[in-house]
Amino acid sequence: MSKKQEWLYSTDEERWPARFGEHSNREDARVSAERDLVPDEQFWTGRATTYEVPSNSITADDVLEQVAITAYDEVGDVCEGWPEPSPEQSEELQK
Repeated sequence: MSKKQEWLYSTDEERWPARFGEHSNREDARVSAERDLVPDEQFWTGRATTYEVPSNSITADDVLEQVAITAYDEVGDVCEGWPEPSPEQSEELQK
């Protein structure tokens, strides 16, 4: 997996505007926040890391297994063996 780090700013420490590629260091994020926000508005700067997942790292079987686990957690034994796609459906999902 490749990863990329960027600096962002937030006004509430929960939501961070996703304008990746704009801030390569903390000072750039600070200057941008001061430009975008009203004077004296409090803000935080932080480093965000994005990961690019290779397209072949998650398979349809992985997704179906997670669906089955989630269904079992929700309803228990009644969903045992579900989902069970046909071989043709599994092949279609792998595309």
